[in-house]
Amino acid sequence: MEKEVMKAFKKCIIEREGLRGVEFELDELLHQCFSVETYDKTFHHYNFTVRMKKAGSDKWASSTLYFAQVKEMYGQKFYFCYPLDPNEDGLCYACQNQGMNALQHPAVPIGYVTGRPDAGCPFVDDDSDDGGVADNDVFVRAFEQVFCKGRCL
Repeated sequence: MEKEVMKAFKKCIIEREGLRGVEFELDELLHQCFSVETYDKTFHHYNFTVRMKKAGSDKWASSTLYFAQVKEMYGQKFYFCYPLDPNEDGLCYACQNQGMNALQHPAVPIGYVTGRPDAGCPFVDDDSDDGGVADNDVFVRAFEQVFCKGRCL
């Protein structure tokens, strides 16, 4: 996960803003939320902090809070990263539906997926006969425990 957020940071902040002569490092990965709504709507949201300093300097600037989204669609990854004000907290149904209320989002939902208000946790409506494959109910319960903390369904 650390590599993914730093790739998003580098692609969207360092390269886009043209920051040259700046060293940066991940300070802390704070929150993350993985969402699967459909095949073409699979994404991961993150909050993390980054420290930066000018090349040759011994002093790191204070950490800055960022939001990142890594979206995978048809085998390709797309990155979005945005600096957040400490009190900025936009709406994201995907994270909210999974109980990840601590994960902060940009106030204006442009550039990232916010999910659908009626979408729940993935993989919980499996009524299919798996034809000899190991019991899927065990997987569903484990997924709910780890990712949904009992708030699915």
